[in-house]
Amino acid sequence: MSAAAATKLLTGTKMAGRFKDMLPLLMSSLPGALASGGFTMLSTGNPIAGLTVAGADLLGSTALATGVGALGKRKIFGKTVNFAGGPSIHIRDGDVPENIKREIKRGVASPDFQSFMASKTGFTPSPAQTIGQVTGSIGAVLAVEPMFYPKPQSNIAGQQLFQRYRENEAYDESSVMPVAPGTLYQPPNLAGNLMGVI
Repeated sequence: MSAAAATKLLTGTKMAGRFKDMLPLLMSSLPGALASGGFTMLSTGNPIAGLTVAGADLLGSTALATGVGALGKRKIFGKTVNFAGGPSIHIRDGDVPENIKREIKRGVASPDFQSFMASKTGFTPSPAQTIGQVTGSIGAVLAVEPMFYPKPQSNIAGQQLFQRYRENEAYDESSVMPVAPGTLYQPPNLAGNLMGVI
């Protein structure tokens, strides 16, 4: 599916009015998801764990930020708070060409000026949406990463000892098979000597 088709799908539904900023929020959640997935891969040594955490982070952060943005503008303590992000213009001093500066001084909005402004306009999440994205990143790491930690070995050794105990119980006293020292199942060598004993 192309980016244009995905954008049309997201903007052409009835829910698009409330969730129209989902695609920009997905793109703004991507760096955090890559960072948390990378750190998880380094800490666990498992690339599958890194990909899983990154995917959970991307989906969770986008969902939380979209949900927060769906609140729109609300009055809190008598002050109007905008929970939804929106377009913002990012222009640095050295970015403006001379012909655009002249047009700004004359007050003319030519097609060159409009295309310049469109190229410098991007989506910026609101502070509340940014908090939602950070919460999604932390939650993904805390919820998914422990699933990939190595299992403790003590229960495996206990299980092997229990199996040996049961195996020894199966033999009567006269037919107990000797086991080489320091092993659980290894029988003595062919000469009948215990391993390491001559």
